[in-house]
Amino acid sequence: MNLLNELPPPNPNIKSWCANTQTAPDTYSETQVYPKISIIMPSYNQGAFIEETIRSILLQNYPVLELIIMDGGSTDETVDILKKYDKWIHFWVSKKDNGQSDAMNKGWRKATGDVIAFINSDDYYEPDVLARVGSFFSATKGKNMLLGKTRVIESDGTEIKIKTPCNRYSHLAVLGGRHAMPNNPVGYFYSKEIQEEVGDFDTNDHYSMDYRFLLKAFKSADHLTVAKAIFGNYRYDDHTKTFNNNQEKGGQVRLKLQRMAMEESAVFGEKYLHYLQKSHELTNRKFALPRRFGIQKMLAPRLDKQLENIDKRLLALEVKPSV
Repeated sequence: MNLLNELPPPNPNIKSWCANTQTAPDTYSETQVYPKISIIMPSYNQGAFIEETIRSILLQNYPVLELIIMDGGSTDETVDILKKYDKWIHFWVSKKDNGQSDAMNKGWRKATGDVIAFINSDDYYEPDVLARVGSFFSATKGKNMLLGKTRVIESDGTEIKIKTPCNRYSHLAVLGGRHAMPNNPVGYFYSKEIQEEVGDFDTNDHYSMDYRFLLKAFKSADHLTVAKAIFGNYRYDDHTKTFNNNQEKGGQVRLKLQRMAMEESAVFGEKYLHYLQKSHELTNRKFALPRRFGIQKMLAPRLDKQLENIDKRLLALEVKPSV
């Protein structure tokens, strides 16, 4: 099916691949059984970008796709765009909710797929990603998580950098920027069993709910696999809900995430918690080093060496907890 010819013409402001190209339909074998992929999109007032996000999903031409869009009652052009693509969206609603976590919970509970993914309504996938994902999950058993690289972009699509995510729990737990966490859901897919085991996102947490989810998911998964390919594009702008370690607010958020990591790491035992706490303390000391008089340049390498040694101890103690 040449979906590109069936979809309505895109907004001319869309400059990425999904404006005028698609994954070739014959990419998918008629004899292969593909897992159903449910992609859930929380949305609120992202009318400038959401059409690009939708097209980057639909134009994968994936044969067993379920697209669910939970919009929080947008007042911009979002609803018009959802109506424009209504025929190809499995389910969408636009009504006031209790924030992004609430929308994500409602979305995943509607999902009937074997594989779950979330995507923010201002991000978009790379071409052929779902073909890779479908082939991977059709060939694996158990609770799996597939992580890809993400391209961090400006609001206009200009590339900032490409990030390769970690696939070890302790690398996720230490924070501090030494190991790149899967910093955006556009870069990972996972078995629905993981979501069912982890449960809902915290509706009282509007900024770091994905971090606690990742900590739980990394513990739940039987296998964590990092693909070589770039999976998606993560739009970073002034409205992005993330943190910057160099800002005062970022330091406060980092402390909050460290508390989460300590809570979720209790299953690994007291010795693990001891070293993780030490890692957090050294990380915070490193970020607090003043830049003047070359103090940071002089002392940071010593702290980095200590942190590397702690990383090795944590990896040795990282034994998957029994269920």
